[in-house]
Amino acid sequence: MRTLAFVVALTAACSGDAPSGGSPDASNACTMALYDPCSTEHDCTSGNCRTFTDVGSALEVCTEPCGSATVCPNDSTGAAGTCDADLMLCRPAKANACTPSLAGP
Repeated sequence: MRTLAFVVALTAACSGDAPSGGSPDASNACTMALYDPCSTEHDCTSGNCRTFTDVGSALEVCTEPCGSATVCPNDSTGAAGTCDADLMLCRPAKANACTPSLAGP
């Protein structure tokens, strides 16, 4: 009987519902695209998540390589991304306005 009670309690605890603290808005979820907010390389299609600290507050986004022959794409504000001379990576003025996924890699 205790086994049955344990199974019932375990099933209720693992319902698969979102955490009670809220869940990200699925319609505004990040897609791992360039300039999306990130915390690890697994959050980016490019596999390149970088923190830029020289833009006031830290900006941690998915990025891609750039150089003299490679221009950075526009960011979400419509401004051209800047090629960081030290890192040789595209840096946006602002990260995309999306919610990073809570799911792991």
